[in-house]
Amino acid sequence: MLVRVEGKTQVSDPVKPATYLDVVRADIDQADDRILAAVLARGRLVDQAVRIKKYLGLAPVDLDREAVIRARWRESARRLEIPEAIADAILDAIRADARRRVDQST
Repeated sequence: MLVRVEGKTQVSDPVKPATYLDVVRADIDQADDRILAAVLARGRLVDQAVRIKKYLGLAPVDLDREAVIRARWRESARRLEIPEAIADAILDAIRADARRRVDQST
């Protein structure tokens, strides 16, 4: 039997490995959905920041801020034991989306 303890699936009785695999895959799908929802939420925040910067007459891209963000991502990746290359690749994709949003707003 599979049970959830603190959001994690655990085996309390022996089960068929294929059944357990299906449950784990469903959990992976849910994690993927949360990642995509977070990317969407971040993009909407970028849109807000772009509008605020435009209103304030600020440059749409702040390279100093981007350097701070990358350093923070790398520190979080180290703390979470995520390879830096993976964190960088994700951040690069997110930054490309942010730049696209900036370009669309001008």
